[in-house]
Amino acid sequence: MIEALTSTIEFQMSLLLFVALAGYLLASRINQSAVICEILVGLLIGPSLLGLITYTDFVSSVAHLGAVILLFVIGLEFKLHEIFKAKYAVIALIGVIIPWIGGFYLAKLFGYSFGSAVFVGTALTATSIAITANVLREMGRLQTEAAKAIIGAAVIDDVLSLLALSVSNQLVSGAFSLKSG
Repeated sequence: MIEALTSTIEFQMSLLLFVALAGYLLASRINQSAVICEILVGLLIGPSLLGLITYTDFVSSVAHLGAVILLFVIGLEFKLHEIFKAKYAVIALIGVIIPWIGGFYLAKLFGYSFGSAVFVGTALTATSIAITANVLREMGRLQTEAAKAIIGAAVIDDVLSLLALSVSNQLVSGAFSLKSG
């Protein structure tokens, strides 16, 4: 009976909202970022510890919706020309190349195959722009030059990471070619 109750969408939604609110209130009380406490309480109630919430299609949909809304709200704070500058592109390029190459060689050092090492390096190129932007917003520093550099480089970094994933996939499958068509 209890298992049937805890697996319902209504229970999961209620628990997620309650725990997110509790994480936010705890973070406010101890002067920390709400994102950090929300991640910690998520680990607590998730499959890692208590197992009250499992990763279902519903939880996945709520997570994606939350990320989209957060990124949309952060996007309202900036003008395109403020975050797409050449210096931010250089920062982003370095932020993709170093983790990609470093991850590749580290994976090779641990004995992974070429294909696995390529994907380990590629996985390290991705950033978490949503968390970074939310922490900056909570600190009231979203409109500073440093924040614009961080957000601009992170946006460009994410685009380059998707390009790296595409190249990695083609490289491992043997279909990579610089020729068009």
